[in-house]
Amino acid sequence: MQRKRKFVRELILFMISALLIFLLYNVAFYKDWTQKKIFSYYAEFNSQVRALDLDSRCKYRFGNNYTLSQNLKTYFDNMNSEDALLFLPPKAYLKKNRENYDWGECLSFYYFTGIRAVDMKSENLHEATHAVIANQDELKVIEISDEALLHRIIAEYKSFQQ
Repeated sequence: MQRKRKFVRELILFMISALLIFLLYNVAFYKDWTQKKIFSYYAEFNSQVRALDLDSRCKYRFGNNYTLSQNLKTYFDNMNSEDALLFLPPKAYLKKNRENYDWGECLSFYYFTGIRAVDMKSENLHEATHAVIANQDELKVIEISDEALLHRIIAEYKSFQQ
């Protein structure tokens, strides 16, 4: 008799739990989240299985930011410039020039490329050897040949600092 009561009590608790979970995932916010995060796995599985190498996964995960970082890495590899220190522009500067990139931290850029980078907040900003600038809707890497050029770039970037 006591086993039967325990079974009925557990069955009722199970049904209540199942009902609450069902109701919770029918709320719009949770329903959208479930569709995007849980059920999309099965829809994307086949395409993701075909692209298992690290480069493909990074392109999928980080998008333009990873691709641009890799393009810059290729540029510096072709120049054989192992001691380059790249001056990265602020995000607002890139947005103004219609470039949809966010470098994140300099450390992230280094993680993707192995190239040291500085930004406006860096202490060793004056040691930068190259800079990324926008020129007629495209990004270019220029070599910082003298202190005057570096100061002009800093002045340009400062006007966009947040």
